[in-house]
Amino acid sequence: MLTDRLPRDTATRLEHCVHEETRLRLRGQLALRKLLEGAGGVYTAAEVATLLGITADAVRKRTARGKLLVLPQGGHGVYPAFQFDTEANRVVAGLEAVLAQLDTDSAAAKVRFFLTPDRDLGTEAGTTPIAALRAADGAACALVARKACQFGVQAAR
Repeated sequence: MLTDRLPRDTATRLEHCVHEETRLRLRGQLALRKLLEGAGGVYTAAEVATLLGITADAVRKRTARGKLLVLPQGGHGVYPAFQFDTEANRVVAGLEAVLAQLDTDSAAAKVRFFLTPDRDLGTEAGTTPIAALRAADGAACALVARKACQFGVQAAR
């Protein structure tokens, strides 16, 4: 084991860092799960196919083209429910364009973008970007798209 060859205090600090990193990663995963549960949960690819009236293969193709948001889970992916308009059996209008603007490969970061309230989008407490897209207010949707363009740039600074 690598830590066997290190001085004792260095090995202890390294072990603490690894444990701390694991703890923080798990905390982030739990927070993401709670956020998703509060926004309607997730769907499987088969459920998305049924909802949209398309085949599972078509769901995979849309996912590969970046037109649907998918979170890895085990050997497959799950689709956050917030991205679908279940009454109209379609993807929320404007979502695909915003997904294309988000400059990150992190699905978790994209979920947080859509579900984090932003005061610029309305109300004092803030409206989430996905709520602004659902409201179909042209000015708010344009602002969501601009914020999506800035999202990865701000995170990199």
